[in-house]
Amino acid sequence: MLDWLVAYLLTCAVEIPLVVALVRRLGWAPGSARPLAETVAIAWALQLTHPLLWLVGTPDVARLVAAEVAVTVVEGTALAAWATGPCGADRSRKTWDRAMLVAVVANGSSLALGLLLRLLLA
Repeated sequence: MLDWLVAYLLTCAVEIPLVVALVRRLGWAPGSARPLAETVAIAWALQLTHPLLWLVGTPDVARLVAAEVAVTVVEGTALAAWATGPCGADRSRKTWDRAMLVAVVANGSSLALGLLLRLLLA
């Protein structure tokens, strides 16, 4: 359980600030009274995929890649829905592509850091 908690906190520390910075750069801001708070909440909500990924387990590279792709698609889809909903972004392929790119950057960054730390601490 401690291993999962450390991995989860590391993932949150990497991905949440990245997602917030990237979606703000894209101009995706909800029309709520507290847009930054809502954006941080959405970025944190995307982290709900982490326990599922951890439970599935990734004993080999092929399963790790498949699981990361699945998580990225789920998170990118959720970001696209949020962008085109409360943020009012166009319902276009461009918005979908940008949402997927944000998910790829965030997940790729946390995965790369996690693998690097695993190598250094092994």
